[in-house]
Amino acid sequence: MEVYLNDRFLQAEEAMLPVQDLSIQRGYGVFDFFRLQEGCLLYVEDHLARFEKSASLLRLPVPYSSVRIKEIIRELTKRNGLQDAGIRLVLTGGYSADAWQIGNPSFLVMQGDLHIDPKPVAPKAVRIITHDFVRDIPESKTINYTMGVWLQQKMKEQEADDVLYHHHGQVTELPRCNFYIVNQDGLVVTPHQKILHGITRKRLLEIDGVYEGPVTVSDIRTAREAFLTSSTKRIQSIVEIDGKPVGDGNPGPVACALLEELLLKERNYIKAHS
Repeated sequence: MEVYLNDRFLQAEEAMLPVQDLSIQRGYGVFDFFRLQEGCLLYVEDHLARFEKSASLLRLPVPYSSVRIKEIIRELTKRNGLQDAGIRLVLTGGYSADAWQIGNPSFLVMQGDLHIDPKPVAPKAVRIITHDFVRDIPESKTINYTMGVWLQQKMKEQEADDVLYHHHGQVTELPRCNFYIVNQDGLVVTPHQKILHGITRKRLLEIDGVYEGPVTVSDIRTAREAFLTSSTKRIQSIVEIDGKPVGDGNPGPVACALLEELLLKERNYIKAHS
């Protein structure tokens, strides 16, 4: 498998960063991840815009235009012979002699096989726990996932699939996903502050009945349904939070209906960009 690193296409095992890069020394950098599905770069414009915003928030200059990045991705896809894949863009803090000052960023594109069910019949049911935490610069998709990785053991001990962050009573996000509830009024609400604005989240907000706004810890205890979204998970129903069932403990009708609409949006996008 080939990768692209700083103006060069290389075999993955040949790609190297200096040990003084801030991504290694301080965990400083940003990334984005999206899908190649049936040869189509799914929602690539949205992902590149978010990548540029993340870089700007961390004061990292992106070395290429979005047009050039798409050309690089397409050439890399051709070299790797992929039709379905996960694509990761990474921009590091760059070489730093004192391991503190931002340097000249390194730009990396990686691809890997990623096969997702094109027509899932229902959302997967998952169980989660909660944890008091807010990511640094949450509006930026940084490479710092320390807390999410650290909590893996706790999740295993409690037989949970993921963790939901909250702070001062306000629910925010999961480490790699956005969060939603169906409240007692039947409205779908997703937190709107101190979160990463997901691309799948953007698609759902285009649908009537889905809103962004504050969600409290108390709200999730009385929710009819809860679910999460991400580019790879699409929609997954949260059937248990901290050992207590959500609703009747099964994927709910709202999440099922939204999954159907999300799949239709994917198909329409692929058809329009084929």
